[in-house]
Amino acid sequence: VETLDVFANDQKVLALISDKGYTGEFGTTAQDRAFESAIGQSIEIANGTADVNLIGYKRFDLYYAYTEYTSNNVPYTVKVWVLNVEASKATKEYNTNEDTPTIGEYLYPITVYGEKIKDSEGAGTYKDANGNELVATRIIAVPSDEGYATFGDAAPEVKMKSAGA
Repeated sequence: VETLDVFANDQKVLALISDKGYTGEFGTTAQDRAFESAIGQSIEIANGTADVNLIGYKRFDLYYAYTEYTSNNVPYTVKVWVLNVEASKATKEYNTNEDTPTIGEYLYPITVYGEKIKDSEGAGTYKDANGNELVATRIIAVPSDEGYATFGDAAPEVKMKSAGA
């Protein structure tokens, strides 16, 4: 998110915001060859797998889950989809001369662009009361949400609730 502060009469009167998604990273404990192949970062060759130089990014939706706790310390699983993501090549580090074993950590830098929210029928783009289109970058589901059991099966359609729901 980039912000431009606007001043008048020696005081801030507003901030203009440009939100084009966000960047971050996700980590794994080892290279994910299937993932890297699926997004065009590696290919199978005659005698192994080759890392290749990038000629573009493939966008995808990323699913993960994590555990939260209620105020009574009861665990529950939160399921998450991150929408319209690009991943750069992971940092690759190998430590072979260490006294103790280490587990490699691969960090994939990502950019999350999100998807425009559709109206409640799913036909057009949703616009708020001021005519603004909204972009969802992440969708979460908790056990009380409708569709929670199958939420991780496929990225959900991003649409508004109907007025009666």
